[in-house]
Amino acid sequence: MINRSLQNIILKSLALIYPKEIDIIGKEIVEAFTESDIVKNTFYLREHGLINFKQSKTGLGDCPISIDDVRLIVITHKGIDFIENDGGLSAILNTINVQFKEDTLKALLSREVNSSEDIDSNQKQRIQEAIREMPAEMLKSLSEDLIRTSINNSPTFIALLMSWLHIVQ
Repeated sequence: MINRSLQNIILKSLALIYPKEIDIIGKEIVEAFTESDIVKNTFYLREHGLINFKQSKTGLGDCPISIDDVRLIVITHKGIDFIENDGGLSAILNTINVQFKEDTLKALLSREVNSSEDIDSNQKQRIQEAIREMPAEMLKSLSEDLIRTSINNSPTFIALLMSWLHIVQ
């Protein structure tokens, strides 16, 4: 059946010769595992996009039935990223950056100050003025501190997070 050890051997063997392909599964793999397991696991790796291979005409449609059906095996970029265990370029290219414009952050902070019942109007005015004059780098540092503090100190943080993730308590 599915054999992670066999999959690891196949992927690492292919990574060593990348971008070249191998015509047949190596003798050491054939001697250590059953033909059925090799076929199932190479097919499984291909289904997940970790390897590609050409298939001889004797396979059943898209499914190989013997080792002889599996030819010209090559590891894909997904396979390399998988065994490198760091996400590779996919992790870098699929990174999401969240950016707020300076004006948007200042407006958000000002709105929260205005709605606060814990400070008097004189203090609100002083805080609003300081927010308007705040340089971008200071605003960035403040935003990071506010997020960190909210996460660490808010009793409602976990409840809010679970609500957004649609996780029932």
